[in-house]
Amino acid sequence: MMGSGVRSIARAAALLVALGLAWPSHAQAPSNRPLTMVVTFPAGGPTDVIARLVADGMARRLEQRIVVENISGAGGTIGAARVARAAPDGSTLLLHQVALAVAASLYPQLPYDTLTDFDGVGPINFEPMVIVGRKTLPAATLADLVTWLRDRPTPAIFANSGIATPSHLCAALFIGGVGVRVTQVPYRGGPPALTDVLAGQADLFCGQSFAMVEQVRSGAVRGYVVTSRQRDSALPELPSLDEAGFKGLETIVWHALFVPRGTPAPAVARLNQALRDTLADREIAPRLTTAGARLFPADQQTPAAAKQLLVDEVAKWAKVIRDNHITAE
Repeated sequence: MMGSGVRSIARAAALLVALGLAWPSHAQAPSNRPLTMVVTFPAGGPTDVIARLVADGMARRLEQRIVVENISGAGGTIGAARVARAAPDGSTLLLHQVALAVAASLYPQLPYDTLTDFDGVGPINFEPMVIVGRKTLPAATLADLVTWLRDRPTPAIFANSGIATPSHLCAALFIGGVGVRVTQVPYRGGPPALTDVLAGQADLFCGQSFAMVEQVRSGAVRGYVVTSRQRDSALPELPSLDEAGFKGLETIVWHALFVPRGTPAPAVARLNQALRDTLADREIAPRLTTAGARLFPADQQTPAAAKQLLVDEVAKWAKVIRDNHITAE
């Protein structure tokens, strides 16, 4: 006969199985060994800052150290490949952003399949972009801007942060959606592109809202529209694209957490719960939503939502890249 201690262990194991919390025999059980969070952009940048906040919060809840590993290069594909090749045991995470979806069409020979080699853990935050113009533009509103663009004898100059960056894709989606012609001019990053708009050397620029808020508020540039479905609380005076009647042209810069394909569901659930608790943290959440960024709603902070976000964004940007004949530098 089994002793009471053995029976207790058996009952506990049966309960874990019933609740779907038992770890499969092929999965690595939780331990004190550190986890690795791969970040596909250099240390100190916006994505890295978000990753370190998320890693710190999740580590405290998992009671495991999380090592942030910056593996940048080739539009984030080198770091993504590292995770795609990792053991699917819940010990390696990928914190990526919209570039993960863009790369699927931009680079024809990736060493991984974007849609099948990653499982979602959960979306984190997103930030709209803002279309701005030089302060001397005669157009005061978005409707005026569209009319001005259509009536010009020569195309306006639309500066962007570089080939296939969110700034470039935002402009491509917008001009295609409203049916105007412009000359897109790539720069080496957002600051020099914005500098030329401020100096009146370029007409328009689409930049992330955190970088545009003070420029719009000070009158250094004209703000026209926020590239999201709803207005941005940081720039409440500007209409959203949906509100202005240009639905389907949304451009957001998002961050989400992924793991290698085949990571056991209990491991994903454990990571997702730690992520959810981190995003609900009253100290961490405000730091993830500075200058206009927003957390995804709680009902969208699921593994399935992260995966669907990636699927939708891959399809969306594939069309924009194809229609505009965009190729990697």
